[in-house]
Amino acid sequence: MEYELTWHKRADCPYLILRGTMFAEDVEMLISTLIEQVIDKGEKCVLVDIREYDSSFSELEIISILRNFPTKLRALKTAILLTEKKAKIARLYESIVYSNGFAIRFFKDEEKAQEYLRG
Repeated sequence: MEYELTWHKRADCPYLILRGTMFAEDVEMLISTLIEQVIDKGEKCVLVDIREYDSSFSELEIISILRNFPTKLRALKTAILLTEKKAKIARLYESIVYSNGFAIRFFKDEEKAQEYLRG
């Protein structure tokens, strides 16, 4: 594991900051942590900041991960903050998760992400 998770409470939603590099074998643990720290505590939304995160995944691996998210995460309104570089592919990811019933949106601007979570 070469990544770090930091949790904060901001406004009405938990704020997760992900830094470092994550490998495929780490994803299941991250999803379990998300369920335990957010869903099981009754939270309705989460802001995930991946601007300092570097993925070792190919686009196909990311698509596979998104398609196989646990259904328990469907009830969680999620805003993901990313860099301009990462934003180029975000529309594809967003359409995949939306078509699978998840309320996940990608943002470059933190204020817009917060607006989405409040709305």
